[in-house]
Formats: sequence, structure tokens, C-alpha cells
Amino acid sequence: MLRPRFRLSREAAPRDVLRHSDRPWRLVIAWVVLILLATTVPFPSGLIETGTLPIDKLVHFGMYAGLGWTVAGAVGVGRGPRTVVLAAWILGLAFGAGDELHQHFIPGRDPALGDWAADAVGYTAAMLASSVRARWRSDRRGPVDRGGASGRGGPERHA
Repeated sequence: MLRPRFRLSREAAPRDVLRHSDRPWRLVIAWVVLILLATTVPFPSGLIETGTLPIDKLVHFGMYAGLGWTVAGAVGVGRGPRTVVLAAWILGLAFGAGDELHQHFIPGRDPALGDWAADAVGYTAAMLASSVRARWRSDRRGPVDRGGASGRGGPERHA
């Protein structure tokens, strides 16, 4: 009988590390599902009387700010490569546009450029806030020695 020649040991890939590394993406997926569920429900017209307060736009801003914050945490805004962050930002804006277009097929809902703008502003604001937070936290920890002065070959922080 053929057996594989390699096997991951607990030392090579601890279970907790693997579970921890995909937690941010699970949160992103959950947030996307929440948005899709919320925007797929048929909406009777006149249910929310907004008057002069744009409640609808605030809801769009908040939902996509939550998505932007979770995506920023998953891709490492402020820590990760800028191209990955830029791609995540573009995909988030595209998701918002696609979500607005899909509402065309839902009874009582219609796509609106103003709603997409609120989505985009919320998503962008959260990603920028996450970037500022990551840089602030990095500055508080002190500079990173990339040379690995400890002899372990990894980054070392100096206070």
C-alpha cells in the first residue's frame, strides 16, 4: 500500500495557528453574507420615512464601513503590500456596485448611485481608519529590526 512520504506534524503547523490565520476571512465572509441577506429582502416602499435625515445613506455607510474594517484586518492594511490593499479596495467598491445592481431584481428595491456612493465612502473611510490605527499601533511598539539581531532570523522589536 502506498503511503504519503510527508506528514505535517504539530510542530510544523500547529492547529491553533491555522485556525487563527483564517479568522479574519471568516469574519469578512460573514459580513458579506449579512450584506447580501439584508439587500435581498424585498422592501415595501414607504417603510422608512426619512424626511430630511438620510437614514438610508447612513445604513449603507455603516454596512460598508463594517465590511471595509473586516477586509482591512484580513489583508493587513498598514502592514501588508500596498498592491494587495489596493486590490481589496477596488474589489470592495466593485462588490458595492454589484450589490446595487442586484437590487434591480428585488421587488421594492432599486439601484441608486447615491447608495453606491455611501457604500464607497463607508468602505474607504473604514480602510483608511484601519490603516491609521495600524500605523499608530506600530509606532507605539517601536521600530522593528529586520536584521534579526537576536540570531533567530525574524524581526525583533526594540522599545
